[in-house]
Amino acid sequence: MQMTRRHFLAAAGAGTLALLAPAVQAGEARLLSGAAFGGRWHAVLPPGTAEPEVRATLGAIVGQIDALFSPYRRDSVLTRLNGHGGTDWQPVTLEFAGLARAAQALHEDSDGSFDPAIGPIVNRFGYGPITGRVAPFGTLEVREDALRKADPALTLDLCGIAKGHALDRMIAALGAAGLGNILLELGGEVRTLGTHPDGRGWQVGIEDPRPGAARVHGVIAPRGRAVATSGHAAQGAAGVTHLIDPRRGRPADMGLLSVTVLAGTAQAADGLATTLAVLGPEDGPAWAEARGIATLFLLADGPGLRPITTGDFADHILA
Repeated sequence: MQMTRRHFLAAAGAGTLALLAPAVQAGEARLLSGAAFGGRWHAVLPPGTAEPEVRATLGAIVGQIDALFSPYRRDSVLTRLNGHGGTDWQPVTLEFAGLARAAQALHEDSDGSFDPAIGPIVNRFGYGPITGRVAPFGTLEVREDALRKADPALTLDLCGIAKGHALDRMIAALGAAGLGNILLELGGEVRTLGTHPDGRGWQVGIEDPRPGAARVHGVIAPRGRAVATSGHAAQGAAGVTHLIDPRRGRPADMGLLSVTVLAGTAQAADGLATTLAVLGPEDGPAWAEARGIATLFLLADGPGLRPITTGDFADHILA
């Protein structure tokens, strides 16, 4: 995938505190956090919640997802598939095959703008562990219990959709455990259940994506939808954005500073945010509008920002 390191109030430090500020400022809400995928998850909980059980539940899911999809672990299912040099069917879980199918669908709908097979190109710009020859993502075949690489060189990085999938599993597990009012943030992506402990609807901050801004651009009410943002982080060995446009094999247009998506699941919001950030400041809004996707694009406009909304995103803006 396109190494979608989230710049939506990143998962550590002042950024996360800004993102969660609308949720923790009022009432008796408690903030809990734990390690996940090189960053942290954060949960805003009602007082009296059994915190050890929450930690154990979320930690177990993080471990399971990491063992399936991490491109950094030598023992993950994804790394094993990437290293397999044959074209025979390789067994995978239903969960792995399901995520691969979701990636295929987004790849097709976006004419290749979402592409989990460009890890070697991403690596050349200083990001990610995947090396080798780039093989077309379309050479991947998926059935219910197995994957097959028609081109043995094919490598996958599903992180552009797997983090959202993890968040969906985490919030579902907490709901099944009887927690009715919670906000859960993972790497800048957010899901909620119920209402804030003080009775109001949940509110989430959106970062001002300009370098050094360190402040909230606005506040939204998710109203049960998942929130995900993708933006640029000019880091890495080449000093360029981590988002690579598969259509050109080059870094994406940085005129689009960030895009925030509201969707029914975090998996969908995650993949869409990555795709739209790659499509850029012109193609991105048009693609989202044509599909009725709720988005907020923040474009560079001299020293300022130019916002563009699509779908019903404007109805969720509080400030």
